[in-house]
Amino acid sequence: MLVEKDVEKLRVQKRFAGPVYSIQNATKHEGLVDNNLRRMLRRFTNLVQQKSKSIDIYYEFEILNVDIMSEFTFGREYGAVEKSSDDGHMASMDSMWAWWGWIGFLPWLNEIDKSYSPWSILFSLTAPKRFPVFPYAVGKCMEYEKATEMGEKASPCLLDDLRTLSRNRPEFKDNWGMRLALTDLGAGVDTMSWTLAAFIVGIGQNPEVYAKLREELDSAGLIKGEPVPYEEAAKLSYFQACLHECLRMWPNIAISIPRDVPAGGIEIDGYFIPEGYTVGMNSKVLGLNGDVFGSEPERFRPERWLEADKLQRDSMENKNLSFGGSSRKCPGMHVAWFCMSKLLATLYFNFEVKLLNELNGKPGPAGHVWREVGSFPTKWHGLEARLVAR
Repeated sequence: MLVEKDVEKLRVQKRFAGPVYSIQNATKHEGLVDNNLRRMLRRFTNLVQQKSKSIDIYYEFEILNVDIMSEFTFGREYGAVEKSSDDGHMASMDSMWAWWGWIGFLPWLNEIDKSYSPWSILFSLTAPKRFPVFPYAVGKCMEYEKATEMGEKASPCLLDDLRTLSRNRPEFKDNWGMRLALTDLGAGVDTMSWTLAAFIVGIGQNPEVYAKLREELDSAGLIKGEPVPYEEAAKLSYFQACLHECLRMWPNIAISIPRDVPAGGIEIDGYFIPEGYTVGMNSKVLGLNGDVFGSEPERFRPERWLEADKLQRDSMENKNLSFGGSSRKCPGMHVAWFCMSKLLATLYFNFEVKLLNELNGKPGPAGHVWREVGSFPTKWHGLEARLVAR
C-alpha cells in the first residue's frame, strides 16, 4: 500500500485488511512475539554475563525485528538472533533505501530505476546473498500454499489471516495478501528498529524521564524474565507517552511525504497551487511545531501527552506523521505499536540500558562514532549502549 496510487484499490485493501492489522488480531498471535522476546532475554543476559562493555543496540534491534516480523508474519523466525546475524540483509536494505532516497529528490532517476531497479535483484541468482530474508519469506509463502492445497491446517500467523481473508472475501484479491505480508517484512523491520533506537536515545539522554519510567515499571507487578503482556504494557501511561514522544521527535521517514494536488487546485497558507503539482510535508518539521505539540517542542517531554485534554491529544496523534497521515496511514502501525510496546517494556523492566556515545561525537567504548544517515528512512549507525541486569 506504500506506493499505491489507485485510491479505490487502496480503500478496498484497507477496509478488508484493517481488522487483520488491529491490536485485537495481533493479540491472537502474541505468543509468536513472546517467542522472540525470550530469545532476546537469553541473548542480552548472555551479553551481560560476558561483561560486554558495549553493544551496537541498533544492530541488535535489527536482527531481533527480522525474527519478530518473520515469525509473526509467516509463523517461523528467520533465526537471526540465534546466529547473531541477518546474513547481510539489512545492509542490503540500506543500499536499496539510499537509492529510493535519491529517486525522491531527483525524479528523473525514476526512468533509470524502471530498467535497473534494485528490486530486480530479488529475483536474480544473487538474491539469497543480498536479501536473504526475502527468499526465506517467499519460501514460507510457498510452503503455506502447498500445505493448504493438501488440506493441512496452517500455523496461525498474519499470512494465514490474509490468505483466509482472500478465500472468504473475493474482493480482497488472492495476490494482495502475500504482497502485504512481504511488504510488512520489508518495511516493518526498518521502522521498528529506528523507533526502538529512538526510545533508547530519548530515555538515555533524559535521566529524570528514565527515573519516572523505572518507577512505573517497578510498580506494575510484572514478572522478571518473562515477556511483558501487551495488556499490561498498554496500561503503563508514562511508558506509552514516552513512545509517543519518541515518534514525534524522531520520525523514521527522512523526506517530505508527497501528495498530488487534486483537480481544481488547492490553497495552502494563502498560496494557490494548481492541480497536478506535488506538495509535501516533512514529518520531522511538523513534529517540532509548537502550535500542535505545545511549548518547548524541541525538548523530550513525555508529560505533554498526559497533560493534553482529549481534543488536543487526538490532534497531536493525528498530526504525528510517523506512520503517515489521513487515508495513507500505515495499516501495520497497530502491529508495530503492539510489538514495540511489548519489547521495550520487557527490555527496560529486566535491564538498565545506558547510552554510551553522542551523535557525531567521540567514539564509544567499541570505537564506533554514532552518526545519522538519511535517505528514504533515517538510520543510525554506531549507536552504542551497555546493558546491566536489574
